[in-house]
Amino acid sequence: MRRTSRILVFVVISLLWGAAARAADAELDWPDLSQQPPPVRAATADAALIVAIERYAELPAVPGARKNAEDWQAWLTKTRGLAPDRVFLLRDQEATVEKIRKHARRAADAAQAGGTVWIVFIGHGSPAPDGADGLLVGYDAQQDVESLGARSLPQRELLAIARAGAQKPQVVSVIDACFSGRGRDGQPLVKGLQPLVVVRAGLPKEALARAVVLTAAKSNQFAGPLPGAERPAFSYLVLGGLRGWADLDSDGKVSAREPRDYAARALASTVRDRSQEPELHAASPDLTLASAVEKGPELAALQRGRAPKSAPAATASSGGREGPLTVAVAAFRVSGLPPDLDWMGKSFADALLGRLAKGRGVRVVEREFLEQIAAELKLQSSSMVDERSAVKMGRVLGARVFVFGSVAAFEDQLVVRARAVSVERAEVLETAESIGDKKALFALQRDLAQKLTAALTVDAAVAQGGTPAAEIALSTHADLERLRELARGLPLYGLDPARRRKSADYQLALSIVDRVLAAAPQLAAAHAYRALFSLHAERFADARAALATAVRLGGRDVDVALLSANLAVAENRFPEALAALAEGSRTAPEDARVWYLLGRVHAAENRLVEAGTSYLAAAERQPAIRELDTNLQSLFGGPGGPALAAEIAARQPQFGAAATLYAALYQRDFATAERAAAALGPSPALYTAHYARGMAAKGRGDRLRAISDFSMALALRPGAPEVHRELALATAQTGQCEVGRAHAVLYLKSAQYIPDYEQIESALRDCR
Repeated sequence: MRRTSRILVFVVISLLWGAAARAADAELDWPDLSQQPPPVRAATADAALIVAIERYAELPAVPGARKNAEDWQAWLTKTRGLAPDRVFLLRDQEATVEKIRKHARRAADAAQAGGTVWIVFIGHGSPAPDGADGLLVGYDAQQDVESLGARSLPQRELLAIARAGAQKPQVVSVIDACFSGRGRDGQPLVKGLQPLVVVRAGLPKEALARAVVLTAAKSNQFAGPLPGAERPAFSYLVLGGLRGWADLDSDGKVSAREPRDYAARALASTVRDRSQEPELHAASPDLTLASAVEKGPELAALQRGRAPKSAPAATASSGGREGPLTVAVAAFRVSGLPPDLDWMGKSFADALLGRLAKGRGVRVVEREFLEQIAAELKLQSSSMVDERSAVKMGRVLGARVFVFGSVAAFEDQLVVRARAVSVERAEVLETAESIGDKKALFALQRDLAQKLTAALTVDAAVAQGGTPAAEIALSTHADLERLRELARGLPLYGLDPARRRKSADYQLALSIVDRVLAAAPQLAAAHAYRALFSLHAERFADARAALATAVRLGGRDVDVALLSANLAVAENRFPEALAALAEGSRTAPEDARVWYLLGRVHAAENRLVEAGTSYLAAAERQPAIRELDTNLQSLFGGPGGPALAAEIAARQPQFGAAATLYAALYQRDFATAERAAAALGPSPALYTAHYARGMAAKGRGDRLRAISDFSMALALRPGAPEVHRELALATAQTGQCEVGRAHAVLYLKSAQYIPDYEQIESALRDCR
């Protein structure tokens, strides 16, 4: 069925977003924790210290801290049964470092044999100067680095004081603060400074002897408010969890790990403006902390819809736009999963990337370039990307939007979150999340992709690929991911040149396909993989049979059409190849691979005008195909290039300017190329048009204009080596040394031939 692509429209609604988000927040109906559940058996041996700093002397306020503290005090005394004189509550100006120490000792001394000392801190946190511990910031800390360290209490010291009671009590510590040095809005506590250092390690074993420590967020995140309520989220959710909301196994008890898991699930379900992943440090995570006496709110009912934030304007195939929407997607960070499931991070990123790539006017950055820049920034992989590094990487890669996310596991459930950051404005544009069973991975990926593309108003189709909606085992998903990796790099046209050397890889792939089909015999994608690897193993009859089965099971997407065409080419059945590609052009008119293969088939039969126009159509579309440049140069780079361009202009006028552009570029005639680019309109979809303008500006000595044009070219073709070369030189000459080095790395990694290494090295060496 023909799919009509629409021009992408991005509507700036940042003013409306604030009101819409507040309205959505207002609909969240969190239970009132001041209403106490019935009492349980009195914990007469326990004692507690509660610290709540809502209004600091100079630091930003923590709205709702006192209300949370009062709810904790009521639960400890009325439900848990602690004697009121054993619960010490410090609020605002009462919570100096000296008084926190003093009352921690009083609570430790008040605990009796077999009792527990409860420590609840609600306020700001900061990293210690050496990064070895987190600091709990006292009321009177000033707005400077030295005071922040001097007027704060190390977490380990507080734990040591609480454990030092005569009866050696158990300690349960709930820290509703983060150790990133940021406030509830994500801004540094000390004005004008970034956080000093990230806390490098968790608590040592000796600090956790007889202790359970629940903290609000990881050390590089910030703890924020409960959506729709002016109160800190973590201490509210942990208290609710201890009342019984976290008793997911319905055994009537709440273990140490259950409030953490519940808070993580609730935050993932409801928070949209930050990543906040609570942590548990405990020698005995299954230690029972409380009796479950009430049910919590249904988290699904609390998930909220939002209006999208403003996004960058996008481009279509016509003029008059600001530029393409170029998107980079990093491998998702994986937490709470065993090492053999680490592949999920790349799987979700690839699924989202594939969805975004189908949007008209959207360009995507290939994974290998992300990993190269991640290495340049000293990141282990792109899964380590955060907002700051996303902006750095995006600017080098030509991306306007950078998407990164996380995959977290809670029992049999997965919580997957994605965040889109504007590289230009260095702000979060949108977040999306999906929650579901581990076995329903296809559905989770599809749901997350739909939410994020809809939020960014990207008009893109979800590729079905014959994938069933039914659940399949994680091991089968892992096998499909392995097949995807083995298929990476196989040529679209013709057989793999290295097929003799890689025969063992093909046999491995086919054995994996057998295993997948034994578990899911109706999976069309698995039959398509069998056809693909049989083709390159030159088992053509097997490939034809597998393709027929894939089509019968519903595999009618563009990948099957491309595979059918390549199989026909391998068997010299060119009319069948053209028929398959004609079908592909109807179902996926914006897919560059269809037009590229059409060009290869026409070129094989010496129809050069048809080959040229097909290649030019491919060059305007996504995804970028490296082999395309070689084929364009073979047509337009030789002595007959200008004549072929003139013939195309006469027979296919709509491609005339593009053909002239390529012929002029390959002849290094940048003046003619610039005129051809102008004929294509103000913002042509061909990256070479902007590259030609940049080279012409460079020739005139207009360095800043050249950088602007090269940057636009990079947005259309993030992996173009010649563009990275020019940007490496230009940014180095303007003193942007770090950016220049990053572009040079990508040039050296992606160019097939490097005749000017010494020139690049010299420019970077001289950069100041």
